[in-house]
Amino acid sequence: MFPKTFRRDEHLVRSLLLGAGVASSLMYIALDLFSAARFPGYSLTSQAVSELSAIGAPTARYWSVFGPVYQILFIVFGIGVLREDDRNRMLRITGRLLIGFGAFGVLWAFFPMHQRGTAMTWTDVGHIVLGATTVVFILTFIAVGAFALDRRFRVFSFATLLVLAVAGIVTFSWAPRLARGEPTPLLGLIERINVYGYLVWVAVLGLTLSRRQRSASSSQIRPSRLERIVPASREILYGEPRMPGVIDPVCGMTIESETARARTEYEGRTFYFCSESCKRAFDADPARYAGAALADQPEALERHEPPFTKAHGWVSPKFGSAGSGGAEYERLPEAHDSEDPSRDR
Repeated sequence: MFPKTFRRDEHLVRSLLLGAGVASSLMYIALDLFSAARFPGYSLTSQAVSELSAIGAPTARYWSVFGPVYQILFIVFGIGVLREDDRNRMLRITGRLLIGFGAFGVLWAFFPMHQRGTAMTWTDVGHIVLGATTVVFILTFIAVGAFALDRRFRVFSFATLLVLAVAGIVTFSWAPRLARGEPTPLLGLIERINVYGYLVWVAVLGLTLSRRQRSASSSQIRPSRLERIVPASREILYGEPRMPGVIDPVCGMTIESETARARTEYEGRTFYFCSESCKRAFDADPARYAGAALADQPEALERHEPPFTKAHGWVSPKFGSAGSGGAEYERLPEAHDSEDPSRDR
């Protein structure tokens, strides 16, 4: 009962962690649009996002409440990315950068900007420094994350980097005019292209990892359509015995040994896992899971027999295995070696 419960919990945790990335992006966009609608006279196209949370702004209270929630969701997503695949070094680095970016965002609460036209203070200077550092942070985790997945995601990431770089340069060019309280046409539009661009990238990363997780689980649980119709199709097509399913001793998922995401040796036996997280759980307490697998699910270990039988130096195919191709008439190598050479004369 425990392995099945753990399997459900493990996949639920992974889904929630990765889903936090999409949730954080949607929450930020919703907070921005809602605050703009509640700010009398505010223009989405010509005013900066930071003006919504500026000192004295009527919408600053919304950002003080929901801003930390966004940061928490972002950190949770970073944790999900970090634990997704131990073998993917770039993905692990991306996860650490995302966690650092989420923690870094806490500093925004200590450096709010003043409203347009107000004399600049040390908090405004700190706000500008945080803005520049944030841009570098964003460009870094997108650049590293570009190499964590496939080519399509890499192209998407590089296109995002180009858009963010151009929009960022244009946005910072308006900083002096913003500080003097002068009009800044299109500032809000360009800045939102910059902000929404990285939010979309985060959401796409979360969706891509979630889709990859579902695809891996699907390919490990369900056989191909041909294999479901003709159980011996693997032998017919590939000339090799069809490997029976093995059970992940941690989560209880049925997988195939050749497509397992991880494996380990314990007390002379091989255990297979659907994910690196299951392997980590097993490595932390191997006696617990190995004992449960052997007692409750003996099929947790790979067990299969060759598709042929051997008797008296002769080999013949079993019923339902691949075609023999004349193997039933071929002596085994050891039988040839043991024969008397004089018999061939």
